[in-house]
Amino acid sequence: MANTGKISQIIGPVVDVAFDQEGSSLPKIYNSLHVTKDDGTVVVLEVRKRRSRVSCGVYYIW
Repeated sequence: MANTGKISQIIGPVVDVAFDQEGSSLPKIYNSLHVTKDDGTVVVLEVRKRRSRVSCGVYYIW
């Protein structure tokens, strides 16, 4: 099963993602997150900081 998170905030190149669903866990630092936009475009983000037990800050890299 995929680890699913939800974008909670975007400020410039920084994207905060929450992983508060049942069975979800925070990805490790430097892992990539793949976000699929409504038009099917995939955006790749890199995990840079864990903010709490359920959220992390990621940066747009692609």
